[in-house]
Amino acid sequence: METNQQLDKIFFALADQQRRQIVVLLSEQQHSISQLAQILELKMAHASKLISILEECGLVEKHKQGRQVFCRLNHHTWQQALTFMSLIEPFWHKRMKNLSQFIEDNH
Repeated sequence: METNQQLDKIFFALADQQRRQIVVLLSEQQHSISQLAQILELKMAHASKLISILEECGLVEKHKQGRQVFCRLNHHTWQQALTFMSLIEPFWHKRMKNLSQFIEDNH
């Protein structure tokens, strides 16, 4: 049950374009919240809110270095999401294969 709730939070967090942009930036390297706000041209409060949602579901971890708060991806949580996606991948692969065959047969 907890895994389902965790996945719900993860996919909710990823449903927002700005949060996905943060994830892309963090996939390249860690950034401070102020850096993310500057890169994405957001107010600090808004950037903090977006990061809080990503942190709540476990996709992002925050840590302090001096006065700055830095964010990085939490690879354990990403692995959970990838595991779920790999379970349903054969279904979509089969559906796409069937669609391709249908198009080929009716073209």
